[in-house]
Amino acid sequence: MAKTKKLPTRSLLDRAIAAISPSAGVRRVRAKAALHRYDQVASGGWGGYGGADRRKRSLKRWNAPDGSADSVIAPDLVELRRASLDLDRNMPLATGAFQTIASSVVGTGLTLQSRLDRDFLRLTEEEASVKQREIERLWRHLAKRADWRRQVHLGVLEYVALYSCLASGDCFALLPMARRPGDLFGLKVQLIEAGRVCNRDHVADGPTLVQGIVLSDDGRPLAAHIANKHPFDFGAGVPIEAKWETVPFYGSGSGRRNLLHIFDPTRPDQTRGVPILAPVIEELKQLSDYSGAELMAAVVNSCFSVIAKTDDGEGMAADPGQIQDAKGLERWEVTFEPGMVLEGLSPNETIESFTPGRPNPQFEAFFTAVVRQIAVAIGLSFEVLIRHFTASYSASRASLLETWKMLRRRRALLVSMLHQPLYEEMLAEAVDSGLIGLPGWEDPLVRDAWCSAEWTGPSPGQIDPKKEVDAARERVDMGVSTLQRETAEMTGGDWESNHAQRSRERAARVRDGLEGAAVQAGAAPVPAADEEGDRGMDRPEDETQEEN
Repeated sequence: MAKTKKLPTRSLLDRAIAAISPSAGVRRVRAKAALHRYDQVASGGWGGYGGADRRKRSLKRWNAPDGSADSVIAPDLVELRRASLDLDRNMPLATGAFQTIASSVVGTGLTLQSRLDRDFLRLTEEEASVKQREIERLWRHLAKRADWRRQVHLGVLEYVALYSCLASGDCFALLPMARRPGDLFGLKVQLIEAGRVCNRDHVADGPTLVQGIVLSDDGRPLAAHIANKHPFDFGAGVPIEAKWETVPFYGSGSGRRNLLHIFDPTRPDQTRGVPILAPVIEELKQLSDYSGAELMAAVVNSCFSVIAKTDDGEGMAADPGQIQDAKGLERWEVTFEPGMVLEGLSPNETIESFTPGRPNPQFEAFFTAVVRQIAVAIGLSFEVLIRHFTASYSASRASLLETWKMLRRRRALLVSMLHQPLYEEMLAEAVDSGLIGLPGWEDPLVRDAWCSAEWTGPSPGQIDPKKEVDAARERVDMGVSTLQRETAEMTGGDWESNHAQRSRERAARVRDGLEGAAVQAGAAPVPAADEEGDRGMDRPEDETQEEN
């Protein structure tokens, strides 16, 4: 605990001044107290926290910078981005972390499930279902043709956007308009890498310009300076001269979104995102160097099979397989085979085996200890990061659940910053072009009701499928969950689509005689015995006989 000094006592002069003029005496004491407090704060240890006591030996050299989010992030952002991208290219652990998060959050792309606010819109259940299917059909059409470069599906763009956000700190998405043959929509998506958003002509940051983002006087992002090429691109060995375009985030008249900024803010007033590896860049780099050194040592040591030893230092006798290099060093090309006998040595010549100290038996324990710290920093459990589960079912499941807390949050972040804005722009264009009728669209509340949606992606998976299914059934039976939620959580699917498909399958099986139909006219159909998921309440046999 930090030690604090008592306030200085009043001197004889202080008392004299206070006796003549009490107000002047009070001002003098206040001034002395303020100076005393300044001295304490400057030297550390004014309050009761030991971690703030700079007089401690362990904290004397700790220079903890302070300032706003932009003041501590912006100066280091370019270097952090370079280091993170280099680790992504050359460090398997970093690449695996990015792939695990992006694959778990997005996978092949998030699926839209339109969920209109039926009560607010005053729609019947059938009317709402028809509109939802119509909207989802339009979204699937857009997803096939949304890429500005006309190369990939929207699901791939989602994956790339999240991956870039993890590796570079953030990612930008332009929403240009370009209707092409066969397109219902002009809306397109053009991803912009974080490095291309930078200050025009590389001018220094200022109060209203931070790393390519133009801010208003009160700190609101207004526009972004986007270079046509990455500032560090080279052509024929010469840096390419970049040209910038200033793109506002919203249209001045229509309010339409022109540019989306995807990043994970962790502090108020934060303008740019930080790579997820920022806290562990040094550890990852050193671990990569250490792993490479251990691997190289093992390879080098494996080249030494035997050592020739002589008493006179003349070396072994010349041999047809002997090779002499430019420096006069001699080596023999000898092929060792199982069971071979080496004979014909000269007097005082012996052959001794070489015992390398590789692989280092302590390497795995040290590597594991460092990786555990890295896993904590990036939000993954150790088992998920290295994709190796050796613990019990309970421990493995707890590991997955903890990881999925972070993954769900990132999915929600991606939806709010990319999917939902893009979805709303699609519906706005569909209404304007007459592709769909959404009454009351101009009313903001009604528009929100039409735009209500859920987004599903890859499920966490099951370690023990039987236990997971039994637990899901119990949650539904208890009323703490729904079939829709459990379907999304376990498989990432849609219960309504599954129900419609299963109904068609059941009808086909009954039609072809593979299942029995309802046994009583006018009675509700009884589920087949092999449909364990749809078991109903069995009626007592004697009660059925009495009715007959």
